[in-house]
Amino acid sequence: MDYKIITNKKKNTTQIRIPLDSSKIAEPEFGSLMLSAKYEHLLSKQWTLGHFKLDTTPGVFLLIRADGYVPLVKEASLELVYSFYKMPSGGIFGIFLHVDSKKLAGVSPHGFPVFECLLGLDYHETIDLIAEALEQYKVHLCVADKSPNAESTVMSDSGDWIDLSNPECIFDLVQEITPELRSAIIENFKDLLMYHAKSPGNFQQSMHELDELFPTSESPLLEPPKPGFFQRLFGNNKSKDIIEANPFDEKKKHLVGHMETQYPKLTNVPDEIIERYRKTFDRNLDNIVRNITDCELKNNDSDFEYFDEETCVYLFVSVFNKPKEQVTDYYVDISTEPDFAYLNFYANQFLNNWPSTKLRYLMHLIVCNSNDGSFQIHNAVSQYGGSPKARGDFIVFPIDILTENERVMLFNN
Repeated sequence: MDYKIITNKKKNTTQIRIPLDSSKIAEPEFGSLMLSAKYEHLLSKQWTLGHFKLDTTPGVFLLIRADGYVPLVKEASLELVYSFYKMPSGGIFGIFLHVDSKKLAGVSPHGFPVFECLLGLDYHETIDLIAEALEQYKVHLCVADKSPNAESTVMSDSGDWIDLSNPECIFDLVQEITPELRSAIIENFKDLLMYHAKSPGNFQQSMHELDELFPTSESPLLEPPKPGFFQRLFGNNKSKDIIEANPFDEKKKHLVGHMETQYPKLTNVPDEIIERYRKTFDRNLDNIVRNITDCELKNNDSDFEYFDEETCVYLFVSVFNKPKEQVTDYYVDISTEPDFAYLNFYANQFLNNWPSTKLRYLMHLIVCNSNDGSFQIHNAVSQYGGSPKARGDFIVFPIDILTENERVMLFNN
């Protein structure tokens, strides 16, 4: 079974997102449900969900109240989400049903097609019901509308009058939970309970803290983190085969016709070198962002260099307020060997002016301004062995890493 475990450390939240199989939709096992008063929220709210048990049928069931909109739920893709919130004042457990429906989003009370239930962990009865539900090897959803029968009005503990109505089950969806997924869910819930036991245990304050992290104007669902700079640079694995050995997609004649034969082993970046680049880049990120932004505002072309003798990396940033095609032409124009312009530029710009004998690796960011004013960032990563002027030992790994619309990713990482 496909599922995603997403953790956001800034929000102290982990979510397990489980796609539901619409082929498992079936006729309802129950009709009009006669629930006890302890399930008040399932009787009084028209847009909610929650677990319930019956005296006559074993197991724990998950009820979704979608009064008036059950057909929209039935025709949409569904996703069950378990949320584990570690707020400073206590732990909160959340259950969501995400319905992929623009129509439902338009009528949702909070603007998102999500049914939700948030629970504190101060009462054993609540914890026991959640634990029993999560320990099952299946999830049984009962999607319900408002029953035309058995409506009533009662007074709440706070003295307010509440309209109650029984849920009328319209369809069920029963899906098996794999042992692996079940273990992941239970492990996260136990971890949340341990965290809560050591916390102040103030539910109201915890909810206030949760509201600050997840305001009602935003979806309560976590999205998978966008790939960071080095993920885009080297892929998901620590080592990645390098396919493109040209700093730019076009005009391939300006580098590497000979490189593929001269350096047949340039297709792998060692883990240890990647870690050096990662550490150097992270240490200089603020300055890189500041310098690129300054060049953009002033419409300047400029170079910036950063040394890190601990990692032995020489980080060089070239910013051009012109499209990458013009930058390619620039490298050709300054080169005495146009067919190998970029490699020749390396020899002239870097190797003959190497700042320190302790630096053994080069990372070159080439920032180009596209025609619409947004930036593209290209990368050329190089390592030399022995003398930095020994061009035969100089290996170039250029990779195009960001598109025009993804420049912001650099500033977010």
